[in-house]
Amino acid sequence: MLLSDYFKIDTLHQKLFYLKLDKLKIIQSKASRTSSFLVSLSKKLYGPAQISLNYIKSWCIEKSIIQNDPDECFVANFYIKDDDADPLFRLFVTTKNLMKNCLNSNHVCADAAYNLIWQDYPILMVGTTDKQCAFHPFGIALCINEKTNDFEFMFKSVQLAVEQLYNINYCPIIFVADASGTITNGSINVFNVVEKIIMSKGCPLINNFIDYFTNEWHMSNKGWFVGFAIGYPSSNNALQATNGTITSLYTFRECLPVGEFLSVLETDIIRRLSRERIFDDSITSQNPKAFTNAPSINLSL
Repeated sequence: MLLSDYFKIDTLHQKLFYLKLDKLKIIQSKASRTSSFLVSLSKKLYGPAQISLNYIKSWCIEKSIIQNDPDECFVANFYIKDDDADPLFRLFVTTKNLMKNCLNSNHVCADAAYNLIWQDYPILMVGTTDKQCAFHPFGIALCINEKTNDFEFMFKSVQLAVEQLYNINYCPIIFVADASGTITNGSINVFNVVEKIIMSKGCPLINNFIDYFTNEWHMSNKGWFVGFAIGYPSSNNALQATNGTITSLYTFRECLPVGEFLSVLETDIIRRLSRERIFDDSITSQNPKAFTNAPSINLSL
């Protein structure tokens, strides 16, 4: 068996490589030779580190076909702008199993994560939480930026995927995000969440206060208090914990080139997130991540 066969399921981190060699009782080589070997092995397993927009476009087209396997990664939506002055790409990947989470929820959680891609591109994650506050992702978007248009693209991709798979219009009523206006505006542009509030005005001082409060804490910074939406999460802790798991488990906190990250995203991250939620699989059925529709503690009197 070739030495490279031992490392097809491991992240190609040099320190982990040496630990693996030690367990296999294999003599270590010099660091320079090891680094060269890992670079060539990474290219063999994950493709070239430097890729073009045409490569990304071809990859998206190839992965756009929805397979029968519910855990097979597919590209639900993508946008490529091949412009030398302003190049741009956006893509959203998911599985049929992950998209089922949309059917169990009427609220959405979204956030961005960095330190995963060498070019410093963000990954955008969207999903929901159950009554146990466990996060269940819908999919992951890879974009150059994290502007309003990027989050709008991700939310629209979720809508398109739900419509394609289940022929329904997905439109949540609650949105959970940090104070970033780009995320909030992106959700409003797609989901058209409209909230109404009734206030009675009496005197000029009250009018001034109501105007200030409405603009600052209802229009600009909605959901600033815990009781804003009873029964829904008041923070994005579950989503951020999932981002942390992806960073530590699949990249070992090292930034990967886009080409390598696309391969890891397809074969490891998305597939693993999807398989964790299968109940009839002989391998994962002992510890599935079920979607809980009722809290474990009954608060009724």
